Parts: sequence; structure tokens; C-alpha cells
Amino acid sequence: MKLWVINLFLVLALSISTLGDVFAKTWTFNKRPLLIVLALILYTIASSLWIYWLQFNKLSVSLAWWQAFGALLTFLVGIFYFKERLTFLEALAIVMVFSGLLLLNIQQFLKQTV
Repeated sequence: MKLWVINLFLVLALSISTLGDVFAKTWTFNKRPLLIVLALILYTIASSLWIYWLQFNKLSVSLAWWQAFGALLTFLVGIFYFKERLTFLEALAIVMVFSGLLLLNIQQFLKQTV
């Protein structure tokens, strides 16, 4: 299977998980039971896609991918949808997470482009 197809599973899983986060966060101030049920269903689907993605990737690096891109999507949703504000240190921490992810994966990227 091509790498881009495999990585599409990760993007899809993260998107679904982030949508679950939106329902869960919305439930915290609007206690409608449907919101938490939808969040749990979306988390289950995202976890299934994550497990499939793990077949093709190292566990040692996979979690870094999941957490970094999950943090990015959650950051974007928090800023643009929930109108949250970050401190300078919080923003710096997110930049550092992505810097670490790039360092972890630069060798794999270089192998694919050569």
C-alpha cells in the first residue's frame, strides 16, 4: 500500500478524534447526552483507524505523530472554533512539539525523496 494512502488513515483518524473532542468540549457547557454519545462513537472510530495505521508504522514514532498532529488540530479548533487564547509559553511548546516531530521523521522523509 502506498505511503500516502496509509497516512490518509492517520489524517482521517485524527480528524474524527478532533471532532469527538469538539462534541466532548461542547458537552461540558451544554449537558445534552447526545453530545457525549457522539464523542464516544467518534473516539471509537478514530481508535479503529489508528490501530489499522499502526500496522504500517513503528510504535515508537507513531505516538509522536498522533500526539503532535492531534495537538495541532486541537489547537486550531480551540483557537478558531472555541475562541480560546494561548499564552506565549503554550504557543512555544506547540512549536517545540512540531520541531521534535520533524527531527524524528527527517530520515524517513529523506529516504522517500532520494
